[in-house]
Amino acid sequence: MRRIELLSALHDQESTLAWCRQRGLMRSVEKCTECDNEMHEKKKACIDGYIWVCRKMIHGYRHYKKLSIRHGSIFEDSKLPIKTIVCILYEWARLTTVEECAFQSGLDKTTISRWYRRFRQIAEDNIRTTATQLNGSPDDIVEVDECQIGRRKHHRGRAPTAVWIVGGVVRGSNQSQLFIEIVRKRNAATLTDVLLRRVDRGATIVTDGWRGYRNLTEVGFIHKVVNHSVNFVDRNNSEIHTQNIENLWRCLRRFLHGRSNYSRRHLLSYIHEFIFRKSSVDCFETFLSILGRLNI
Repeated sequence: MRRIELLSALHDQESTLAWCRQRGLMRSVEKCTECDNEMHEKKKACIDGYIWVCRKMIHGYRHYKKLSIRHGSIFEDSKLPIKTIVCILYEWARLTTVEECAFQSGLDKTTISRWYRRFRQIAEDNIRTTATQLNGSPDDIVEVDECQIGRRKHHRGRAPTAVWIVGGVVRGSNQSQLFIEIVRKRNAATLTDVLLRRVDRGATIVTDGWRGYRNLTEVGFIHKVVNHSVNFVDRNNSEIHTQNIENLWRCLRRFLHGRSNYSRRHLLSYIHEFIFRKSSVDCFETFLSILGRLNI
């Protein structure tokens, strides 16, 4: 969805509420917590213009129960207009910087950063709960590699604590099938354990010549090796290369570079956000679908 289409769909309060309900971001029906009957919507002079109200009889007495129409939604704990929150979500999905989003929305950077962290947490939770093994068969090629994040370039600047990560990507997958894990070591035991958990046995795995991959054939994988000290694509078989996973590392470093203020304790969270984005055809639409499932 383009920005102009979103703003057109949210041109006033009624259209904003209708759009959010259509997308599952807000409930169209709310049940009273006192009598379990459906509440009805009533106009009220508040930020949203409406509230949920119930005035049913219980045991001969009429009770009065009211709820915000934001109840149970991502908007519940905020006083910002619903349209503003949806627009912040759109900017997060489009990788707009905190500074630019703050300027465009007229809000302070702290508020935007708080919402960005919340969106990242939801994306991270989704990646954690939906993580599965990569599908693999002898006809599917999974490129696997490890790399170091956080080292100094040309020995300049502050010396951060380097972190090793290992990842894999199914070559040719439409919606990128991939995994990335932080590891303390990149020895054979660690790498074999990761691949047994993350890739189906029987898959064809292509790696470089690092000795940590030497046991993969023994545990049931079809293992192909490209020797990077000689060339980056095997001269005898052009399908034996790790260019896709190498490109993934370039994309990840570029993504993390755009978040230069992150700390090491937030690194895994940003990696999960990166995976979420790479696995989504449209990050905004995918996120709306997740929110719709959370509100069921």
